[in-house]
Amino acid sequence: AAAKDAELKINYEEMLNLRKQLEQMEAAKVAAEDELAAKDAMLRKKDDELLTQRNQFDQYERRVDTLTAEQERMIQQLEDKLSADNALAAGEAAAKDAE
Repeated sequence: AAAKDAELKINYEEMLNLRKQLEQMEAAKVAAEDELAAKDAMLRKKDDELLTQRNQFDQYERRVDTLTAEQERMIQQLEDKLSADNALAAGEAAAKDAE
């Protein structure tokens, strides 16, 4: 009977030890899940920030393209006007020479 009691006591202590290990593992799992959720939230926030920056950059790029096109159009108009002015001046000089 004493041997049986000793064996039962050992089995009970092993069961308590296993239960304690299981509780520790469960706590570690919950902590890991919390850490993962926090990292996931941080990544989502970073993703949103990057998307916002990308959209701002795209807007900036479109604006620069528009301004560049406007500048090129204005330069072309000035070149056309200069050519016309030069042609007019050359015509007037030729007419003056003919007099």
